[in-house]
Amino acid sequence: MNVPMLLSPKSEVRYLLGSHTLRQGLEIMRAHGFTALPVIEKDGKYYVDLSSRYFLADFPNGLCILKAIALILKIDTPTMDEVLFWYQKISNKEFYKNKNELGKDILECNVPQNYGIYSKEQLLKFYINK
Repeated sequence: MNVPMLLSPKSEVRYLLGSHTLRQGLEIMRAHGFTALPVIEKDGKYYVDLSSRYFLADFPNGLCILKAIALILKIDTPTMDEVLFWYQKISNKEFYKNKNELGKDILECNVPQNYGIYSKEQLLKFYINK
């Protein structure tokens, strides 16, 4: 994955700051295709806001679940792995030890393996035959 190719020049990036009202935030997001970044401003610099929903919910209860299902189905996920391992590095979490093994923090996620589901058959039975 060529991450620099996905980045926008700083002059084109729009931020939602804590000082924005809800109305201002919605206007900024609407004007820029709902791609505003969750950031914190400190000493004139912007930092990724690791306490935003994108990080607190979307990684452990979104991307980690998709990765877990891919493990069960034996689907290679190189781009997903790159994003997950980047997040793990900045958050000091270990949801996955490597691309094929669950990590020590996986219990924080609602992955099928935490419910005893380890095969395609168990996965289908759980979701279809309920």
